[in-house]
Amino acid sequence: MTKPKYKVWVVNLVPTGTKVYDPNNSSYYYDWDQAKLDDTVAEIKSLFDSVCKHVVSKFSETDVESKDLGTVASSIKTGELLIRLTSKTNSVLIKKYGKDAVSNDASGGTKDTGSGIVSEAWIEGAAGSPTVPDLVARLAFHELMHNKIDAANSMDIHSKPDDGTGLAVSPVAYNTDPSATNKRNMAMRLGSIVSQFTGASIP
Repeated sequence: MTKPKYKVWVVNLVPTGTKVYDPNNSSYYYDWDQAKLDDTVAEIKSLFDSVCKHVVSKFSETDVESKDLGTVASSIKTGELLIRLTSKTNSVLIKKYGKDAVSNDASGGTKDTGSGIVSEAWIEGAAGSPTVPDLVARLAFHELMHNKIDAANSMDIHSKPDDGTGLAVSPVAYNTDPSATNKRNMAMRLGSIVSQFTGASIP
């Protein structure tokens, strides 16, 4: 029997043409454009395809699609993943919970809202990177690891079950790939039911 594809939704909340500044150094910036978004989506697919190739995976490959939040909210199916590409300024997590309750760095955050899990990759985390799409994709993968593995329980990918390997580290690097442990643990959990929050703001 042919294995099904796994679906990852990408919602880009940053207008193309936006200048993205490093919050710690305003001389480091880049322009967020359609090419970078397209390359980020392609790299997210590559990372998740490597998970789907693991022997324990129930999926053949990944279908990664960038759509607006309204489309995703009406289309996402049980078990699928949603990553929001946004800025710290416009983060729904920071607006609801405050920066200190969400993340200790500039790269992103994942939190169980009680009405579904929100995962955000903050694009400021890629300012100054030689390869913006590669880094944004890895920030997204890191947050989606939290989404599937530890956001709704007492585990922590920075220690167990991923032992802080590969893309379970923080901050992640643009040239780091998922470790064998990352791939196995994500492959085991891709089909698990983790409700995704699809609202524009958290009540």
